[in-house]
Amino acid sequence: MGGYPRSKGQVAGAFGMSVVGFSVEDMNDEELPDAGLGGQLWWVDVIDESSLVDDSDRSSFRNPSGASSPADRFVSSAVTVSGEEVIGFALDDAVASQTMVNVEAARQMFAIREAFQLAREDPRIYVPVGITERDPKAEEVDFALRSVAFDLAQRLHVSENVVRNLAWEAEVLTTSLPKLRDLFCSGRISVQHVRAAVDSSSGLSDPAVFATYDERLAGIAERVTPGVLGRRARLLRERLCADTLEQRHEEARKRRRVCVEPAEDGMGWLSVYGPVLQIALNRPGCRGGSEFPRG
Repeated sequence: MGGYPRSKGQVAGAFGMSVVGFSVEDMNDEELPDAGLGGQLWWVDVIDESSLVDDSDRSSFRNPSGASSPADRFVSSAVTVSGEEVIGFALDDAVASQTMVNVEAARQMFAIREAFQLAREDPRIYVPVGITERDPKAEEVDFALRSVAFDLAQRLHVSENVVRNLAWEAEVLTTSLPKLRDLFCSGRISVQHVRAAVDSSSGLSDPAVFATYDERLAGIAERVTPGVLGRRARLLRERLCADTLEQRHEEARKRRRVCVEPAEDGMGWLSVYGPVLQIALNRPGCRGGSEFPRG
C-alpha cells in the first residue's frame, strides 16, 4: 500500500468526520490483515472534526496504561478501512476541491462584471473632476471602463484583456445563458466549460435560439469535458443559427483583433484574429528565422 495517508490526520472531510490513522510504516505487519484485491486494512480512529483536539492530546487515544483521559470522549468508534476506501477519500477530496474551485471562479467572474457595471453607471468613481474641460475628446464612461479594467488587472496580476474577457463571459451568462450560469455558480461545471459555451455563442441574437442553445448545452455540460462541450456547442450553433455564412462572416470581421503576449528572452507571441485568407497570404512573412520581418 502506498503512502496515503503518510501520517495522522491526512484523511479528512468525509461526511463531516476526520480519520486520524497510522500509515503502514507506523504498524507491524501482523497488525495489517489482508483486505483482498491487493490491499491491506488500516486501523483508524474516527473523530468529529468539530471536536478535534491538539497534537498534545492525541497520544491519549492509545494510552497503553488503559487509563481514561478527557480525549476518550472524542473517539466515536474504531473502524478498519481498506486501501480502496482510503483512496476513495482522496478521490472524493479532489472532486470536492474542484467544486470549490469552480464556485470561487464563478464568484470572481461575476464580481468583475459587477465592477464594470458600477463603473458604467457611475463614471465619477474613476473620472477626475474637470477632465472633459481639460480634454474635450475624453468620454467619461469609456474612461471609467478602461480605468476599472486597469485597476482589476493590477489587483489580480493579469492582463487587461483577461479582465475584459471575464466581464464579457459573465455578461453573456447573465443575460443569455442562465442554465449554464446556475451550473457554474453551483460548482458543477468549470470555467473552461463556460468559456467553450460562451465563445461558440457568438453571432446568436434571437432570445428563443439562445434559450434552446442554453438548455441543450446545460443538459450535457456536467457529463463531458470542456473540449467535447466546445465541439458540441459549435455544431449546435450551426444548426440553430439561421443567418447566412456571408452575414456571419461580416459580423466576425467586426471582431478582428491583434494580441501581443511577451515571452522570455526578449521574444513574444503575436496572435491575429481575422479573415483566414489574409492570414494565409501573410503567413510566409511570419515564419521564424531570416524571413521574419525586421524593423
